[in-house]
Amino acid sequence: MTDPDEIPEFRQSLAPYLARIEQILQQAEGTDAILLSTSDGEVQLSEWLTARVRGAMQATGDEPPDELSLVVTDALGFRIKVAKDLRFEADSPAKTAQLIRLSSDIGAALAGAIQKEVNRLVQEVILDDANQLSEFHRVLLSDLDKLKARLHQLIPPDQAQEDGDESADKFRIDTGIFEDPELKEKQRKALEEKKRLVREKEQKKLKRAKIKRIAGLGSIAAVLLVVWILTVLVPGFRDRPIDQLTRDDFLEVATITTVTARPPSIFITVDLSAWVRSDDAQKIEIVRMVGVKLTPTPYTGAIIYTSDNRPVASWLRARGSRVFPPPDLTSGGET
Repeated sequence: MTDPDEIPEFRQSLAPYLARIEQILQQAEGTDAILLSTSDGEVQLSEWLTARVRGAMQATGDEPPDELSLVVTDALGFRIKVAKDLRFEADSPAKTAQLIRLSSDIGAALAGAIQKEVNRLVQEVILDDANQLSEFHRVLLSDLDKLKARLHQLIPPDQAQEDGDESADKFRIDTGIFEDPELKEKQRKALEEKKRLVREKEQKKLKRAKIKRIAGLGSIAAVLLVVWILTVLVPGFRDRPIDQLTRDDFLEVATITTVTARPPSIFITVDLSAWVRSDDAQKIEIVRMVGVKLTPTPYTGAIIYTSDNRPVASWLRARGSRVFPPPDLTSGGET
């Protein structure tokens, strides 16, 4: 079986058609509707073929394309070339036949490479890709048959035998292998193992998220404890007169809905929807403005809640402003 790159003219012959595919991909950026001109007319690539071509064309030196994507992309370039070659007429039938022979050699090598790749996918029980590639392989063999028919039009019957009568049949794949019960059982077990690994990964992710959430709640509890200590245990504040601040004292902060003063602490409620819409910088600014108002007063701290009674931020004279991390909802809604 000839490797495509063992044909000297292989890369040179396909280069303009691969460049055309790259151009089409760039023009189709943001859409999956990729059309190619083939011997069957304008055809739209399937989602599977599109993914393979993008994988080959967008690969980098650090992450080279896989063999499957490469051979599929080469074969698509070949299909465009065949469409052009079948319409080509040189100044003599011999020159046209020479071009058709080269295309046939390239096509046969690609058909063999794809056949080899299908066998690999079957061995590795990657049957979805194997099925898709097998379907594409049949289209490629159709192009080979068209080239053979064209070649027989160009050369005398006595020379046709000298060229050999290599039919695309030698490359045809027995698709019955995809119905083999033993192979299907291997695929079922492979899929079950893949699902098991995915479940294990998700469970580890949820466990990490739960630990992170508990740590966040612990931080909130620590802040509330500090406020309670300052409110209840610091005796000096019991003897100092502190003005009872109200909502009217925070008119500069539009998101605040209620203010409850329990000197030396103050409890503030903000509108839930307004808080959710705010980004991190805006939330910090809300807390900072509360701190600016409280700094010249004897108040030592403030806890900010959303209207659903969830603590979301704090300001402490000793520690400054802080926004609490949002609750993690990925673990079934535990609180």
